[in-house]
Amino acid sequence: MAIVGLMLLAAGNASAQSADGTRYVQGYGGLGFSSGETGAVLGGEFGMALNERLSVYGTVGQFFAIGSDELDDLCGSDCDTDMKALFVIGGVKYAFPTSGTIRPYAAGGLGFARTSFNLEVNGREFDESATNGVLELGGGIDVPVGQQTKIDPGYRLMKIFEDGAGVAHRVYVGFGVSF
Repeated sequence: MAIVGLMLLAAGNASAQSADGTRYVQGYGGLGFSSGETGAVLGGEFGMALNERLSVYGTVGQFFAIGSDELDDLCGSDCDTDMKALFVIGGVKYAFPTSGTIRPYAAGGLGFARTSFNLEVNGREFDESATNGVLELGGGIDVPVGQQTKIDPGYRLMKIFEDGAGVAHRVYVGFGVSF
């Protein structure tokens, strides 16, 4: 969260300067999967370049179906489970040097995920939620499609530090605008 706070302060200070394309916002959508569950993932990201190769970012997103090994083991075929996760992550991206305009990058960050699950057994429902730390690693490719727009296909692996949560994967495509 400290990274996100620093980004907001830096963006506020930079807004008095002329638009130079060092900041961006983007929306993304794709698939999230974990423990045999697959569902939609939607979110948004904002970031700011610190130099030619390094930038900071913040992202907020929602996994609409995410599995839990622990829940699946407890239930077997006798019950139905539904688990979702809302996440907030701040991190760093490193753009690899290339000779063209397409820029592959590696990303990593820390944040929080609010997981909520619903368990139905013999017609009775049980709901529970928890907030836990998250580690995110992955990468993508920034592909310019205009002077200030880009497409960003990517992949992230997210470790939610909750008993039985395991890891979640997200494959997405984002569309961003720099300013």
